[in-house]
Amino acid sequence: MLAWVIIVSIITAGFSVALVGMNATKAQGNAAASAFESVARQPEAGDQINRMLLFALAFIETIMIFTLTVALILLFANPLLGKLS
Repeated sequence: MLAWVIIVSIITAGFSVALVGMNATKAQGNAAASAFESVARQPEAGDQINRMLLFALAFIETIMIFTLTVALILLFANPLLGKLS
């Protein structure tokens, strides 16, 4: 049973980081493309658009950091292992 928990934890950590990484990268690309398009249409609003873009990118990156943190906890400090031992 302990071996299964370890195997499933490794697979879950890998898939979660991969899926969230792909989606976060796609979201960041879409946000940047929209910001560039908006600045091209209204150059006078460039500073405000840039500020909003940086906030959006920070929130998107935070999701990736939280996912990586959970994956590292599953790999190195798995709380499920203490319950089975």
